[in-house]
Amino acid sequence: MRRRHRLRRKDIKKRRAVFIIGIFAITFLLASGYAAFNTAININAKGNLKQNLITVNKLKQSVVSSGDGLYNNGDGTYTYKGANPDNYLSFEGSTWRILGIDNQGIKIIRDEKLNTDMAYD
Repeated sequence: MRRRHRLRRKDIKKRRAVFIIGIFAITFLLASGYAAFNTAININAKGNLKQNLITVNKLKQSVVSSGDGLYNNGDGTYTYKGANPDNYLSFEGSTWRILGIDNQGIKIIRDEKLNTDMAYD
């Protein structure tokens, strides 16, 4: 009788352990799935516009020495600085900000959501 009782206790402990591990595994899978499908993905698009001499020369004509605007860094590069430097550009149907100009081209960045209704696949 004692032997049966011991076997039952061991069997109950094993079943309990399997049940608890199963609950943790299911909870982990559900939480991972929820996190994967409800994560907002923000994409910062960066790029270089090939140097168009007309555009670059037009931008360089607006160099300032104080306040907001395009500053000459002295090494052939230019950077927009200030609280409101008016460095917006409409390109490819989107609004971009010009970061600066260097020997590779005009540095631009777009910091907005691409499509808020796009489902993650």
